[in-house]
Amino acid sequence: MKNLNKVLVVLGITIIAGILVLILNQVSDDENNIFDTVNEPVKNSGYFQIDKTQYNVGEKIFINMDYLSSEDKGTVLILRPINDTHRTTYMSIPFDGAQKESYAYYLEPKLEKDKGICSIEDLVGVWSIVFYETEYTNIEFEIKNQISDWDERTFEPVC
Repeated sequence: MKNLNKVLVVLGITIIAGILVLILNQVSDDENNIFDTVNEPVKNSGYFQIDKTQYNVGEKIFINMDYLSSEDKGTVLILRPINDTHRTTYMSIPFDGAQKESYAYYLEPKLEKDKGICSIEDLVGVWSIVFYETEYTNIEFEIKNQISDWDERTFEPVC
């Protein structure tokens, strides 16, 4: 009887230890997944950067310009795709490091009849950020043909 009790205690301890190991591994995996999501790669060119490389339709794109020198002056051109080989200017943002050393902008590409952006298909594709009148290289990002789960808009065609 004493031996049976000892076996049951050892068996119980082993089962509890196994459960704890499984729980701790699950928590560790969850933390790693959160870390991977938060640390999505940032795209940058010199002191210019955007927060992600891919966006869903309807998401805001944040453009930061930090630590500009007084010689940094030009225009940021946001170019949207027309097709696989051509792009057109969606918007332009002037900057002048002599006036201000940091700028933060956001844009939300959206359907606009006046700009000829009639449906989601007109937003989807690889966009470019061009630093006109500077030596900085372009930044490209993609707008994917999907809508975030939290976004309740329908994005019905406007033209």
